[in-house]
Amino acid sequence: MTETLEVQRTIADRELARTERLLRQSAATAQQGDQAEQGARVGREQLAGAHAAQSSARQEVAALEAQVASIDDKLARSRIRSPLGGTVLARYVEAGEFVQAGQPLFKLAALDSLTFRAYVSNAQLTQLKLGQEVTVGVDRADSIATMPGRVTWIASGAEFTPTPIQTRDERADQVYAVKIAVANPDGRLRIGMPGELTIPQGRAND
Repeated sequence: MTETLEVQRTIADRELARTERLLRQSAATAQQGDQAEQGARVGREQLAGAHAAQSSARQEVAALEAQVASIDDKLARSRIRSPLGGTVLARYVEAGEFVQAGQPLFKLAALDSLTFRAYVSNAQLTQLKLGQEVTVGVDRADSIATMPGRVTWIASGAEFTPTPIQTRDERADQVYAVKIAVANPDGRLRIGMPGELTIPQGRAND
């Protein structure tokens, strides 16, 4: 549209210039000059109107794009995406429910690597260090399955043996808690599964 009006305005301007030269040479009438001037003026006005309409259209498009971006942002915020990969262990709300900001929606855990917590005596503690490779065993139907682990944490202080672990007399002894990272690529291990930690001398039960 604007390209056509540009061509028409250029032609009208050339016609006006040619007519003005003829007028100076007394080779054209005043009426011809008026017509040429009017044609050039109309061409300029039409082109200016087209540019104004084009600018208005651009503004409308920009406003619509802003509305679309706002809607897309709201849609993106309405979708629940976990920042971490893992397995959903518990779901606290159902699809379609309204929730408040900060309300927990589900419980997530990465099960490809689990932390095995064990308790060792003071004597056994001297045989462990951070980063040490150890062996963790879990009960199977008729045997104990063993898998490698790595010591990632050792408690700085002693505590009494947790109640579910030992007998009343054995709980009187103080132990140290340790954490072992165990790879679980095939999902054989489960949260809460009992097991045992094998160290160079002796064993520490979970």
